[in-house]
Amino acid sequence: MNPLILVNALHPCPPVSGWRSFEEQTDIYQNSLVRNGRSFTRKYVALPGHSEHQTGLAIDLSLRGLTLEEYLA
Repeated sequence: MNPLILVNALHPCPPVSGWRSFEEQTDIYQNSLVRNGRSFTRKYVALPGHSEHQTGLAIDLSLRGLTLEEYLA
């Protein structure tokens, strides 16, 4: 069985992203600027050094078991 199907069955809102480094947040921010533009990125993506993910206090959840990148694609 596909593990993603099992996770979705057990947890309708599975975690898809947790702690991330400064470098990873920088990549996420830069990629969002390219793919989504400045307005979207400034509204929805934390600047490197300002993300709660870097403190370990935040997680992203997904209703469909998709990562943000997969959802926006």
